[in-house]
Amino acid sequence: MTERFSQRHGYGDTAKDIVVRLDAPQELREAVIAIGYETCKDDPKWMRGVVCRALRKLPNPGNWSTDAIREEIYDELGYCEWYEVYDIIEAIEKEARGGMPQDQPTKFATELNRYFVNHGIGWQLRDGEIYARGDDATEFTRQSLDETLRDKGLDTSRTEFREAIRSLSVRPIADVTGAIQHAMAALECLAREVAGNPKLTLGEIIKKNPKMIPPPLDESVLKAWGYSSERGRHLREGRTPDYAEAALVVSISNSVCMYLSDKLK
Repeated sequence: MTERFSQRHGYGDTAKDIVVRLDAPQELREAVIAIGYETCKDDPKWMRGVVCRALRKLPNPGNWSTDAIREEIYDELGYCEWYEVYDIIEAIEKEARGGMPQDQPTKFATELNRYFVNHGIGWQLRDGEIYARGDDATEFTRQSLDETLRDKGLDTSRTEFREAIRSLSVRPIADVTGAIQHAMAALECLAREVAGNPKLTLGEIIKKNPKMIPPPLDESVLKAWGYSSERGRHLREGRTPDYAEAALVVSISNSVCMYLSDKLK
C-alpha cells in the first residue's frame, strides 16, 4: 500500500482532543472495514469470517454473492455493541498476523491508530491489543517510562505499570480500582529501590526520605497515596472512583516514576 497524497505531504494528520471512549461511532465502524480491506486483504469472504468469529456468529449461508457478503459485514459491524467493534479490530490484527506478510498487520495498526488520533478516539492498537490512550504527551511519557524501567531492570515496577494501563483498557467497563492499585504499586516498588528499603510503604518512604521528592511536591504524592488507599484498596460503599480519577492517578504515578527512575544509575 503506497502512502496517500495527504500522508506524503503532511496534510490531515491533526490530533484531536479525545472525545470518544466508551463508544464506537458509525464512522469508525465503516473505517475499520475500509482499512482492513486496504491494508490486509480485499476479500469479503475473509473479512466476514474474521468478523463472525469475533462476534461468535455463523456466516449467513444465504449470502454467497460478493455484494451480499459485503452488506452482511456492514450490518454486523453496524449493529454490534460498541466494545465488540474493538474486539473485531483485535481479531483482524490477529488474523493478519497469522496468514499474511509481517508488514500487513503493521500497516493495519498504523492506519487505524492514525484514524484514532485524527478523530479523537481514546484507544490505540498496540501489539495486537486495544489499549486506552491519552494525548500525545502522555503517550510519549508512558512509552519513555516503559523503556526506562526495562533498561534498568526494574521488571516488577514495569509489570505493575503495564497492568495499570491494561486495567484502564478493560472493555466495556474499565477496572478503575485495579488501575489505581497497580499504578501506586509500581510507584511504591520503585521508591523502595531508590530508598534501599524493601519493607517500607510509600508513605513511610517519603516521610523518612524528605529529599527524595522535593517539597511541596512530596505532599501531593502523599495525598495521592492516601487517595489510592481509600479508593483503590479499602473501598467504601458509594465511593468508587470514576475513569477520569483513575486515569489521573496513573498519570501521577507515571510522572513520579520517571522522576525517581532518574535517581537510579
